Amino acid sequence: MIINLMLIYAIITIISFAISLKLNMRIAITVLITMFSLSLMQYVLGIVGLLATGKIFTYILMMLCFIYVVYKIVKEKNMKVFLKENLLDLLVFFITYLVTIIVLKDKMVTTHNELSHWALSVKEMLYNNVLSSDNLLYAGYPPIMRVWGYWFCNFFSDFKDGYIYISNAILQASIVNGIVLLICKKKMIQSVLSIVLANVMMFVTSFLYYTSLFPDVMLSLLFVLCIAYMYDKTKLGLTDVVILTIVLVFIELTKEIGLLFICVILLYYLMHQKEYVDKKSYLLFTVIIMFSVVLLAKTTWTTYLRLNNQLQAWDMSGLNIKSIVGFLLGKGEEYQYDTVIKYFKSICTSENIKVFKINLPVIYIIIITLLLMYVMYRVKNNSNKIKKVLIATMVFDTVFIIGLLVMYMFSFAEFEAKELSAFVRYIQMVDIINIGALLIIIMDNNLNSYILVVMIVILQLSSNRPYTTFMKYKYNNLLSLRTRKQYENIIKYKELFNEQDKIYIVTDYSNDQYEERKRELALLNIRYELVPYKTYMLDIEDKGIDTIIEKLQCGYTYVYFNRATNAVIEKYDQLLSDSTERITTGALFKIIYIEDEIRIEKVKP
Repeated sequence: MIINLMLIYAIITIISFAISLKLNMRIAITVLITMFSLSLMQYVLGIVGLLATGKIFTYILMMLCFIYVVYKIVKEKNMKVFLKENLLDLLVFFITYLVTIIVLKDKMVTTHNELSHWALSVKEMLYNNVLSSDNLLYAGYPPIMRVWGYWFCNFFSDFKDGYIYISNAILQASIVNGIVLLICKKKMIQSVLSIVLANVMMFVTSFLYYTSLFPDVMLSLLFVLCIAYMYDKTKLGLTDVVILTIVLVFIELTKEIGLLFICVILLYYLMHQKEYVDKKSYLLFTVIIMFSVVLLAKTTWTTYLRLNNQLQAWDMSGLNIKSIVGFLLGKGEEYQYDTVIKYFKSICTSENIKVFKINLPVIYIIIITLLLMYVMYRVKNNSNKIKKVLIATMVFDTVFIIGLLVMYMFSFAEFEAKELSAFVRYIQMVDIINIGALLIIIMDNNLNSYILVVMIVILQLSSNRPYTTFMKYKYNNLLSLRTRKQYENIIKYKELFNEQDKIYIVTDYSNDQYEERKRELALLNIRYELVPYKTYMLDIEDKGIDTIIEKLQCGYTYVYFNRATNAVIEKYDQLLSDSTERITTGALFKIIYIEDEIRIEKVKP
């Protein structure tokens, strides 16, 4: 494991070093370019059916970069100057890499969406060499984050859940660090302080930061990164446009809503470059080119889904002019009007996050507004730069909040709309972008030292739920281990299965309060453990013996008892081929036919 982690570190560092020497750019940024580019390379290989060759192409690229670095070291005389200028960047990436490994190496997947999609998809790619499959809960979701996880995990002969978390966290933390180092430039003490405070801010702002595989935080951080990259530049050259395009493509392939982020980023690009570019036609041309590349990337994924008979992530058929006009004329569904009321009520009050009956995102907005007024008062020279950032942020906030409501009304299922499914997770995307915009302005104007501390204290005190996941990482890792331990019995049987086998899962939570949820999680955990075996036919049985026999005749070869209660034992006991055997929790039975009747025979692990 240590050798593999060192190899990955060496690959990223060498490629980043080569790009920095070639483009005369800080390693804090080229580290990100390297990780984005490796992900996109792996994605393209996956699209053309060569997913497994990614490691070979990576080695080739690393060797070419290594040769180039050696050449530059021999030829250039100012290498010491280059190293001195990038020493902080190299040290920050090394510490980030090391801390991430220590924190997340033992973490295991336990949450519903990670078991059914985000982690499962990486595991399936590793074993089946395909970008997507029907076994995933959201097979049509854009794949770049799981592709990056696959690239990282592909360097290990064994598989551990922690590798996926490490890959995701390294990328997220490196984006935060890159944003800080872009703005603070060569101010060593300010940079170190700001990196620490910025990462703490992320933990405070979102419970998904660093220890989750969800792409929402990543999208928001990528948005802030683009703003930070352009913030202090004058005219953007061809290299800058190429780098921005790479990030925009990465955004589009992270989640379908990324197109909204891209549009606002391009708006900021137009505002930013307007005063530096004489030929407006050139400015418009670059925007068209960047957007066209993004659409091309989007087309490759939709084409892949169509060729593999898979649906896109979001069903947008309900969102059309007729449905919108009908809603405005009072002819919409009753739940849609209820959703509007509940949505705006949740913006101001929430059962999940509140203090003094005010939703935490609203507290963010109030604090940010007050702090921005203070910053605008203090800073006179950079007021134009600040205004551009504020305009982009406000446009995004407005469009996102309205767009999210529209999605609830016309794209989400009725029960999801009524419950405002994942509302807190989505609204935190706005919070991260607002906080990120404020961080850029404050750090650029040397106001961060005390204002950020005040923000952290206020935001943490205003929360009635534990956002400091990082501070309790050891507890969370142990909890994930305990959660998965109850499903580990199936592992000892894995060597018995082959590609043709289908395993029927029996579990019983009929006496528990959250019966359906526990049953579903049991299935997801077992299916996750059984990859790469075909387990999409997993089922839970709580019906009579006739239904059981009928079900088992549908091609199943084994029955696994995840939780054998008395009710389960009574039903299945009559199917035993050996009356001396007993059905117990964690036992596996092979389905056999004796004189055209189904029987089950216990399997020794």
